[in-house]
Amino acid sequence: MKILLISPLLTPQRTPEVYNIGLGYIAASLLEDGHNVNVLDIQGHKYPPQKVIEEIKNTECDVIGIGTLITGYKYVEWLVREIRNLKPKVKIWIGNSVASPIPEIILNNMAIDVVVAGEGEITVKELAIATEKGEDLQKVKGIYFKQDGKIIKTPERELIPDIDAIPFPAWHLFPQEIYLKTRTGFMPSPRAFVITTRGCPYRCTYCYHPFQNQRVRFHSAERIIEEVKLLKSRYQVKSILFGDDLFTVNKMRVYRICDLLEKERLNIKWMSSSRVDSIDEDMLKRMKSAGCLCLGFGIESGSQTILDNIKKQTTVEKSKRAIQLCKKVGIHPACSFMIGNVGETRETVLETVSFVKEIDLEPPIGFFFATPYPGTELYDYAEKEGKIPDEISLFESYGEQSEELLVNVTKMSDDDLINLRKEAVGYSMEQLYAPSSD
Repeated sequence: MKILLISPLLTPQRTPEVYNIGLGYIAASLLEDGHNVNVLDIQGHKYPPQKVIEEIKNTECDVIGIGTLITGYKYVEWLVREIRNLKPKVKIWIGNSVASPIPEIILNNMAIDVVVAGEGEITVKELAIATEKGEDLQKVKGIYFKQDGKIIKTPERELIPDIDAIPFPAWHLFPQEIYLKTRTGFMPSPRAFVITTRGCPYRCTYCYHPFQNQRVRFHSAERIIEEVKLLKSRYQVKSILFGDDLFTVNKMRVYRICDLLEKERLNIKWMSSSRVDSIDEDMLKRMKSAGCLCLGFGIESGSQTILDNIKKQTTVEKSKRAIQLCKKVGIHPACSFMIGNVGETRETVLETVSFVKEIDLEPPIGFFFATPYPGTELYDYAEKEGKIPDEISLFESYGEQSEELLVNVTKMSDDDLINLRKEAVGYSMEQLYAPSSD
């Protein structure tokens, strides 16, 4: 079967840094079953609308699969309308966080055929077989579709127990020459993106990542090293971004990865994400010796009140300690912060700015607005409080992630919150303490 996978335009104003790895896994799974698969990477090429229309019009296919984040909702609306105009008989499947948390809304508001909910590698294989043979879709787990005007939900798809069984992403279907050369901070280019885990045992109130609050599944260290070796030989990569939610969740696995990186003499620099309570000095030293240059921390707030409100399950003191340890061993701590979570006040923002100044973080510091995304506890709270009068309008406004104040869940005015963020970005305690000009 001929299948066109589309990576929609997600961040129009930003240089593309990471290819759509979720779509890369889907493509690889379909290729494994012998399907004819192509990828239209609008995000990577930054194609204008007319070019997108031309590409779709000139591509012969039986199915079009679309996968992106919920922040791409408005673009996907437009994309589906154009596909239906150009190819009214083609089957359209949609997956990832743009659809999984809101399958009914997608099916009722877009002229698509199937929502693939959750983990898609096995689901798309079965869906492709059923579609090609004209069989009843109700036998395919993990999907939503319409039948006789009624939305049908099939049984939930079980998580893939052994993620080593999933083939490597289909890198070759994406314009890697664009992504590989993009610099990320001080990470040397070419650099590639690798996922080594699925799952996160935590449930922060704002997080919309697909595997939150689920059992963590790991790629073996051997599989990870094999992937890195392939990327190095094929694309001459000099650095790797390990894009897991929580790379350091298993200490012994981190040590094993470091051992193999050195044993294979790959001479690869790398960065990953972590939690402040999942590291220690010995592990950081081991990571540093194996090529780690940077660790990303979602600190989110320097106020214990806010950390407790967002169910971060950590403390301000642990955050300070983790950053100090990174600096001590020579790993750059890349920290991000949020402003505007439930319970945020001028005083809690001051605590966060004081935290940034005390630990002397290097600018620029990312201060993002807390934004409710469907499927999160923050979204449920905002909906309950009447902060989301029109869901579709909110989805269409997401745009560049957390750059604009879209929903204010605090007791402050919008203007006060926006000004606080501006002041926080400028680190000026004097400005923060200055009386209002109102």
